[in-house]
Amino acid sequence: MATLIASMADASALKRKFVPELVEIERISRKAGGDRTVEHLSPEDASSLAAISAKWCLYRAQVQLQHEYASWLVTRSHASPRRRFTPELIETTRRYRKAENRAATGPSLHALPTELHFEIFSYLDNIDATCLGVTCKNAYGVYQATHANVPLTQRRVGPNKLESAWSYLGKQQCTHCGLYRCELHTHLASWVPADVEYCALKGKFGPAAAPGARSTCYRGIPSKPHVCGRHH
Repeated sequence: MATLIASMADASALKRKFVPELVEIERISRKAGGDRTVEHLSPEDASSLAAISAKWCLYRAQVQLQHEYASWLVTRSHASPRRRFTPELIETTRRYRKAENRAATGPSLHALPTELHFEIFSYLDNIDATCLGVTCKNAYGVYQATHANVPLTQRRVGPNKLESAWSYLGKQQCTHCGLYRCELHTHLASWVPADVEYCALKGKFGPAAAPGARSTCYRGIPSKPHVCGRHH
C-alpha cells in the first residue's frame, strides 16, 4: 500500500483522474493507522486496494505506450525511408494499438484465449456451434477444428429426458425458428440476404424462387431428385 501511495503521489498531474481512488486509499490508510501492510487489512479493503492497484498499473502502461507511440511518430517523421519501419517500431505500434483497442472496447468473447474458445465449443451442439462459429473469423476457425462440416439439415439430438418431461405441458418449440425439431438452415435463414433462400431438395442456400412459385420445394423432373421445380 505504501508503494501504491508513493507512486500515485509522484504523478500529481494525473491525480485528478483518480480522485475516488485516492479518497478510498486515504480511508483505508486511516483505518489501518500506522500499519500499511496488506496482511493486516480486512478482506474488503484488500480487495478494493487490489482493484485500485490494477487500474492504476493499467493506466500507467497505457500512458507509457502513448509516449512511446508519440516518440515513434517523431522519429518516423525525421527518419530515412530505410529506417522507417524497424521491428522495434512495428512492435511498439502493435502494443499501442492492442492496448488502445482493449481500452476502447473492453472485454469481449473473441478476445478470450483460444483454449477457452475450444472449451466453450465443446459444450455446444452442432446447431449452436455453427451459429456461434459464423459470428467472427476467430470463432469460425475454432468451429471448423471442433465440428468439421455440419450439413444444413442437421437437427438437434433428442428429445432427451428433460424435453420429454416438459412435453407433458405442451409441445416445446424452438424460441428462434418456432419449430419443435428445428434444423440448422432455419437458424441461418435470418442471416442470409433477402434474395437467398434454402432449397430442401438441393440441401443448400441459393437464389430465391420467382414470384408466383409454389410455397414448398418439389421435384421439377421426377427422374432427377435434386432438380427443384420451385427454384429451377
